Amino acid sequence: MTRPLSLKRADAPARAGVIATARVQDTGDGTFAGYASLFGQADDQKDVVSPGAFASALHRRGTSRIAMLYQHEPSRPVGVWTSLREDARGLWVEGRLALDAQDGRNAHALLKAGALTGLSIGFHAVTAERRQGGGRLLHEIDLWEISLVTFPMLDAARISQVKQDTHPLNPFSAAQSHALARVMRRAGKAIAPSKTPRSMQQAKEPHPHDA
Repeated sequence: MTRPLSLKRADAPARAGVIATARVQDTGDGTFAGYASLFGQADDQKDVVSPGAFASALHRRGTSRIAMLYQHEPSRPVGVWTSLREDARGLWVEGRLALDAQDGRNAHALLKAGALTGLSIGFHAVTAERRQGGGRLLHEIDLWEISLVTFPMLDAARISQVKQDTHPLNPFSAAQSHALARVMRRAGKAIAPSKTPRSMQQAKEPHPHDA
Protein backbone atom coordinates (compact mmCIF):
# COMPACT_ATOMS: atom_id res chain seq x y z
CA MET A 1 0.00 0.00 0.00
CA THR A 2 1.39 3.37 -1.01
CA ARG A 3 1.94 5.75 1.87
CA PRO A 4 -0.07 8.95 1.34
CA LEU A 5 2.53 11.10 3.03
CA SER A 6 5.61 12.23 1.13
CA LEU A 7 8.63 12.85 3.31
CA LYS A 8 11.01 15.39 1.87
CA ARG A 9 14.23 14.31 3.54
CA ALA A 10 17.51 12.86 2.40
CA ASP A 11 18.42 9.38 3.57
CA ALA A 12 22.03 9.85 2.46
CA PRO A 13 24.52 12.49 3.60
CA ALA A 14 24.17 15.83 1.86
CA ARG A 15 26.56 16.73 -0.94
CA ALA A 16 29.89 18.01 0.32
CA GLY A 17 30.38 21.73 0.25
CA VAL A 18 26.73 22.79 0.05
CA ILE A 19 25.59 22.74 3.66
CA ALA A 20 24.87 26.26 4.89
CA THR A 21 25.84 26.70 8.52
CA ALA A 22 23.14 28.50 10.48
CA ARG A 23 24.17 31.31 12.77
CA VAL A 24 21.99 31.03 15.83
CA GLN A 25 21.74 32.90 19.10
CA ASP A 26 20.60 31.42 22.39
CA THR A 27 17.80 33.52 23.88
CA GLY A 28 16.47 30.78 26.14
CA ASP A 29 12.89 30.94 24.81
CA GLY A 30 13.18 28.12 22.25
CA THR A 31 11.90 30.13 19.27
CA PHE A 32 13.37 29.88 15.79
CA ALA A 33 12.56 30.63 12.15
CA GLY A 34 13.58 29.71 8.62
CA TYR A 35 12.41 28.44 5.24
CA ALA A 36 10.89 24.95 5.16
CA SER A 37 10.52 25.07 1.36
CA LEU A 38 11.71 27.33 -1.44
CA PHE A 39 9.80 27.93 -4.65
CA GLY A 40 11.33 27.06 -8.00
CA GLN A 41 14.25 25.04 -6.61
CA ALA A 42 14.64 21.35 -7.36
CA ASP A 43 15.32 19.09 -4.40
CA ASP A 44 17.32 15.85 -4.44
CA GLN A 45 14.31 14.04 -5.94
CA LYS A 46 14.03 16.73 -8.63
CA ASP A 47 10.69 17.95 -7.26
CA VAL A 48 9.94 21.68 -7.57
CA VAL A 49 7.31 23.53 -5.53
CA SER A 50 5.24 26.20 -7.27
CA PRO A 51 4.31 29.51 -5.59
CA GLY A 52 0.94 29.18 -3.89
CA ALA A 53 1.24 25.43 -3.43
CA PHE A 54 0.77 25.66 0.35
CA ALA A 55 -2.02 28.26 0.41
CA SER A 56 -4.96 25.86 0.65
CA ALA A 57 -3.40 23.68 3.36
CA LEU A 58 -2.36 26.69 5.44
CA HIS A 59 -5.86 28.11 5.25
CA ARG A 60 -7.52 24.79 6.07
CA ARG A 61 -5.16 23.46 8.74
CA GLY A 62 -3.54 26.53 10.25
CA THR A 63 -0.61 26.17 12.62
CA SER A 64 -2.41 23.94 15.12
CA ARG A 65 -2.93 21.03 12.72
CA ILE A 66 0.54 20.99 11.16
CA ALA A 67 2.93 19.09 13.40
CA MET A 68 6.49 19.98 14.31
CA LEU A 69 8.43 16.72 14.37
CA TYR A 70 12.00 15.56 14.82
CA GLN A 71 13.40 13.73 11.74
CA HIS A 72 9.84 13.01 10.46
CA GLU A 73 9.12 10.68 13.36
CA PRO A 74 5.41 10.95 14.34
CA SER A 75 6.21 9.76 17.88
CA ARG A 76 8.65 12.63 18.42
CA PRO A 77 6.95 16.03 18.33
CA VAL A 78 9.33 18.74 19.56
CA GLY A 79 7.23 21.91 19.63
CA VAL A 80 4.56 23.95 17.88
CA TRP A 81 4.44 26.25 14.88
CA THR A 82 3.48 29.81 15.71
CA SER A 83 3.46 31.22 12.18
CA LEU A 84 3.43 29.60 8.73
CA ARG A 85 3.20 31.77 5.62
CA GLU A 86 4.17 31.90 1.99
CA ASP A 87 6.23 34.81 0.74
CA ALA A 88 8.01 35.51 -2.53
CA ARG A 89 10.75 32.96 -1.73
CA GLY A 90 8.89 30.05 -0.23
CA LEU A 91 7.32 28.75 2.97
CA TRP A 92 8.55 30.84 5.91
CA VAL A 93 8.02 29.20 9.29
CA GLU A 94 8.32 30.33 12.88
CA GLY A 95 8.12 27.90 15.77
CA ARG A 96 8.68 27.34 19.44
CA LEU A 97 10.35 24.26 20.89
CA ALA A 98 8.81 22.52 23.89
CA LEU A 99 11.63 23.08 26.35
CA ASP A 100 9.78 21.20 29.11
CA ALA A 101 10.07 18.00 27.03
CA GLN A 102 13.31 16.09 26.59
CA ASP A 103 13.17 16.02 22.78
CA GLY A 104 12.48 19.76 22.72
CA ARG A 105 15.46 20.48 24.98
CA ASN A 106 17.69 18.21 22.90
CA ALA A 107 16.61 19.92 19.68
CA HIS A 108 17.25 23.33 21.23
CA ALA A 109 20.76 22.31 22.26
CA LEU A 110 21.48 21.07 18.73
CA LEU A 111 20.16 24.29 17.21
CA LYS A 112 22.39 26.39 19.44
CA ALA A 113 25.39 24.29 18.48
CA GLY A 114 24.59 24.56 14.77
CA ALA A 115 24.38 20.77 14.56
CA LEU A 116 20.72 20.71 13.51
CA THR A 117 19.77 23.29 10.88
CA GLY A 118 17.61 21.53 8.28
CA LEU A 119 13.87 21.83 7.71
CA SER A 120 11.83 19.31 5.76
CA ILE A 121 8.15 18.96 4.86
CA GLY A 122 5.86 15.92 5.05
CA PHE A 123 2.94 16.20 2.65
CA HIS A 124 0.53 14.69 0.17
CA ALA A 125 0.75 15.98 -3.41
CA VAL A 126 -2.76 17.08 -4.40
CA THR A 127 -1.95 18.51 -7.84
CA ALA A 128 1.32 17.86 -9.68
CA GLU A 129 2.76 17.30 -13.13
CA ARG A 130 5.81 15.47 -14.37
CA ARG A 131 8.87 17.53 -15.20
CA GLN A 132 11.11 16.87 -18.17
CA GLY A 133 14.19 15.13 -16.89
CA GLY A 134 12.38 13.67 -13.88
CA GLY A 135 10.68 14.85 -10.76
CA ARG A 136 7.44 16.73 -10.36
CA LEU A 137 6.18 20.28 -10.44
CA LEU A 138 4.01 20.52 -7.31
CA HIS A 139 1.08 22.91 -7.75
CA GLU A 140 -0.88 22.08 -4.58
CA ILE A 141 0.39 20.42 -1.43
CA ASP A 142 -1.57 19.09 1.53
CA LEU A 143 0.95 19.84 4.26
CA TRP A 144 0.88 17.55 7.30
CA GLU A 145 4.08 18.25 9.16
CA ILE A 146 7.38 20.09 9.09
CA SER A 147 10.41 18.46 10.67
CA LEU A 148 13.75 19.54 12.05
CA VAL A 149 16.20 17.30 10.19
CA THR A 150 19.89 16.72 9.78
CA PHE A 151 19.82 16.30 5.98
CA PRO A 152 16.98 18.17 4.25
CA MET A 153 15.98 16.99 0.80
CA LEU A 154 16.20 20.61 -0.34
CA ASP A 155 19.54 21.74 1.02
CA ALA A 156 18.58 25.42 1.11
CA ALA A 157 15.64 24.72 3.46
CA ARG A 158 17.33 25.76 6.66
CA ILE A 159 16.72 27.35 10.02
CA SER A 160 18.18 30.81 9.67
CA GLN A 161 17.73 32.22 13.14
CA VAL A 162 16.89 31.53 16.72
CA LYS A 163 14.73 34.55 17.31
CA GLN A 164 14.98 37.19 19.96
CA ASP A 165 12.36 37.15 22.69
CA THR A 166 9.06 38.23 21.12
CA HIS A 167 8.30 40.40 24.16
CA PRO A 168 11.50 42.37 24.86
CA LEU A 169 11.77 44.49 27.95
CA ASN A 170 12.47 47.57 25.81
CA PRO A 171 9.95 47.77 22.92
CA PHE A 172 11.87 50.61 21.22
CA SER A 173 14.83 50.38 18.90
CA ALA A 174 18.11 52.07 19.86
CA ALA A 175 17.38 55.01 17.54
CA GLN A 176 13.89 55.40 18.97
CA SER A 177 15.24 55.29 22.52
CA HIS A 178 17.79 58.04 21.78
CA ALA A 179 15.14 60.22 20.10
CA LEU A 180 12.76 59.74 23.03
CA ALA A 181 15.52 60.69 25.47
CA ARG A 182 16.21 63.94 23.56
CA VAL A 183 12.52 64.85 23.59
CA MET A 184 12.29 64.18 27.31
CA ARG A 185 15.37 66.34 28.00
CA ARG A 186 13.92 69.25 26.02
CA ALA A 187 10.57 68.87 27.78
CA GLY A 188 12.32 68.83 31.15
CA LYS A 189 14.08 72.10 30.39
CA ALA A 190 10.85 73.72 29.23
CA ILE A 191 8.95 72.94 32.43
CA ALA A 192 11.86 73.46 34.86
CA PRO A 193 11.45 76.36 37.41
CA SER A 194 13.03 79.64 36.40
CA LYS A 195 16.52 80.25 37.77
CA THR A 196 15.69 83.92 38.53
CA PRO A 197 16.41 84.67 42.22
CA ARG A 198 13.33 84.44 44.38
CA SER A 199 13.81 88.03 45.62
CA MET A 200 13.62 89.31 42.04
CA GLN A 201 10.54 87.17 41.31
CA GLN A 202 8.80 88.71 44.33
CA ALA A 203 9.74 92.24 43.26
CA LYS A 204 8.16 91.75 39.86
CA GLU A 205 4.92 90.29 41.20
CA PRO A 206 2.16 92.85 42.02
CA HIS A 207 1.34 93.23 45.69
CA PRO A 208 -2.30 92.66 46.54
CA HIS A 209 -2.68 96.23 47.86
CA ASP A 210 -1.37 97.77 44.63
CA ALA A 211 -4.37 96.67 42.62
